[in-house]
Amino acid sequence: MINRKIMFMSPFQVETIEEEYVPKTLGDQEVLVKLIYSLISPGTEMAMLSGKEDWAKLPLCPGYSSVSRIVECGKGVQDYQAGDVVFHYGNHCEYQVVEASDIFIRVPDALDLKWKPFTRIATVAFTSIRVSDIELGDKVSVTGLGLVGNLAAQLARLQGATVIGMDLSKERLRTARQCGVDYTLDSSESS
Repeated sequence: MINRKIMFMSPFQVETIEEEYVPKTLGDQEVLVKLIYSLISPGTEMAMLSGKEDWAKLPLCPGYSSVSRIVECGKGVQDYQAGDVVFHYGNHCEYQVVEASDIFIRVPDALDLKWKPFTRIATVAFTSIRVSDIELGDKVSVTGLGLVGNLAAQLARLQGATVIGMDLSKERLRTARQCGVDYTLDSSESS
């Protein structure tokens, strides 16, 4: 079978590669999956593409968050079977082998699959709530209302905080207001 994947070849050089994929014998807890959707994480993946990150040696196949269909399971995998659709931390690669013992979750049938990869981004925003002591009535400021910041602002509101969201982008400020952020501030404007 042909496996298509995105490769970061050298700093700021991206290629789509097609190569013959010969599936190996799967380990006990390994699963072969075929990608349905993957999510680009602009911050993390741009850092990787810069070639300046020690933890991301180029060339590499990037990836962050994926939804895939199981093609085959290793002998020890008991909770999943071929045909199941799963969320996992995967690469921008059509076929890949992942560990069923890692972050690996069956996707409920009722969910629109294109939204499921955003689960990973939500977990990043959840970190801000987990490490904070936000209580009912607190005031919280969120600087940067991109996807992660917007989700963090919404989560802080769910904790009972009054949220002030700041950004340079009028579009992000508008979106934040639509998502229920209490107050927004254009950081480029002086008062």
